[in-house]
Amino acid sequence: VNGEGLTVSSTGQMILSDGVGATIIRQFNEPGLGSRFTFGLPEVSRTMVIADAGDVDMDFGLSVAIDPTVYIFNAPGTSYATLKYDLLSLFGGSAILQADGSNMTFVSYVKQMFQSRFDLVAGNLFSFDSTANNELTDTDGEQSWGYFEPKINQSGTAAYNGLHVNVLETTPGSSFGDGTTGQGNNLLLLERESVPYFKVDRDGTVSILGDNANAPFTHVYLTNTDETSTGETSQTTDLVFQFTGTQNNGSSYAAAEVARISAFKSDDWYHASDGTDHDGGFKFYGRLNGAEVEMLSMSPGSVNFKEQISLLDDKYLFWGNSTNLKIMWDLNNANDDIGILQF
Repeated sequence: VNGEGLTVSSTGQMILSDGVGATIIRQFNEPGLGSRFTFGLPEVSRTMVIADAGDVDMDFGLSVAIDPTVYIFNAPGTSYATLKYDLLSLFGGSAILQADGSNMTFVSYVKQMFQSRFDLVAGNLFSFDSTANNELTDTDGEQSWGYFEPKINQSGTAAYNGLHVNVLETTPGSSFGDGTTGQGNNLLLLERESVPYFKVDRDGTVSILGDNANAPFTHVYLTNTDETSTGETSQTTDLVFQFTGTQNNGSSYAAAEVARISAFKSDDWYHASDGTDHDGGFKFYGRLNGAEVEMLSMSPGSVNFKEQISLLDDKYLFWGNSTNLKIMWDLNNANDDIGILQF
C-alpha cells in the first residue's frame, strides 16, 4: 500500500513519511523472545509526541533530540513529561523533575510537601539510605550525606528556621510508649554506630555523650566567635539558666534569666606575638529583684566571693569580698555551737 506517505511491506513493516523523516513500525520475530513490537523514530529528530487530538498540528517548538525521546503533553500543550533511555523529566508550570545517569533534580516554583495518608504500624515512614558498600568516598574534600542550604532574605517581624521539627502527639502527654525498645522518646537523636551521642527528649532534656579516651574530661565546647585581641578582658562565653514566668496578668509568657555561669578573660588574655598565655576563669551570677548579681569569681590563684552563700540547710554561711572571708557554722541549728572563722 502506498499513499499519503504510508508504506506497508509484506514483512509487516509500516513506514510513515512526511518527506523529511520516516517513522517505522515493525512487528518482528526475535529469537528467544518471540514477537517484538518496535517503533522506530525518524533519524532527523528522534522525537515522538503524544498530545491532545486538537493539538496534533501545533508547533511545540521542540529541539532535535540526540537519543529517542518521548514527549507527553497536557491538553493545552503547555506542559509535558519527557522520557528517554537515561532521563525522566516531568515539566509543569510550577515544577520540574529530572533524573539521569548522574543526578536527580527537582525544581519547584511553589511549596513542596511529603505527606503520609495512612497509619504506619512498624518501621520508618521516610528513609534515606545507601545499599551496602555504597559510601562517601572522597579523598581530599568535605562531603555531606545530607546537605541543606536555605537562602534567607526576610524583613519586618518575620522569623525563620534552618530546620524545624514539631512533634504532635495525638494525646499530649500519653499517646507514646515508654521508649525502652530504643533510646527513649526524642525530638532529636544523633547516633554513630547506634551509640547515642546527642539527643533531645520529648521534654527538652538534652543528653550529650563524649569519649575522650583516658583524658579526665569529655569535650563539650561553648565558643564565643568574636575575634580576640591583646589585653581584652570583657569578653565572656556564657551558660544561661532561665525560668518561664507570666507577664501582663498571665496573658503572655516569657523566659527570664535566673543564673549565669561565664567563662571570662583575665589579665592580658594572650600575647599577640605568639598567641600564648591564655588567662581566664569562671564567674557565677544570680539575680536579685530582677538585677543580675555576681556571686563568685574564680581564676587561677584567686577565688573571690561577692555575696552571702548558704550551704547544708543554713549550717554553714560564707561571706566574702576581695579582702575578707568569713565562715560561720551551726552544726545542729540550735544556736548553741556557733563558730566563726574569719580571714
